[in-house]
Amino acid sequence: PDVNSKDDTGSTALHIACIKGMSKVVLLLLKKGAMVSVNDGEGYTALQIACMHNKASVIRPLIEQGHANPQDPHPETSYVALHLAALRGHSACVKELLALNVPAWPQTNTSRSQTPQGVEPQPKTPHELALKYGHHDCAKLIDDYEPPPAKVNRKDWFHGGLDRMGALDLMTVNGLQDGLFLVRTGTKDKS
Repeated sequence: PDVNSKDDTGSTALHIACIKGMSKVVLLLLKKGAMVSVNDGEGYTALQIACMHNKASVIRPLIEQGHANPQDPHPETSYVALHLAALRGHSACVKELLALNVPAWPQTNTSRSQTPQGVEPQPKTPHELALKYGHHDCAKLIDDYEPPPAKVNRKDWFHGGLDRMGALDLMTVNGLQDGLFLVRTGTKDKS
């Protein structure tokens, strides 16, 4: 049978292993080609399912071995894995995601929802969700998170005073390789 086959609810074996927190089974399924980006019948990825069910033990294998994208949004809510963990107060999952340096302040694209009291603003970040639902431990984890230092500095790519010829010379000196870029202030007359 295909490792990515779905049951009648749209779940794959990987989704089910994540619901149950079976990290050894998750690793085995990943080795057999289980796809981490497959959505279940409700639109959730395996990583999102793990975060919803407080199964922190499967988060690292999904991201490191399975290359799950922690920024994959749910198709309806735009919630990513960190939103789902913070919403439910799963501090172990929040801690594990932050230990893997996922972005700590992702935003959803939903801004308002209709409620019996009228239109209310919706929380957009995992931090706002954690606070709204009283999960202060999750909010504190996000507040206290220090991202790793940037791999590049602005001085590495911004050359404000460089003219076009200077930019070409600088790029030639550095080998004109794919992915090499710089940013400079334009000198074209804006009138």
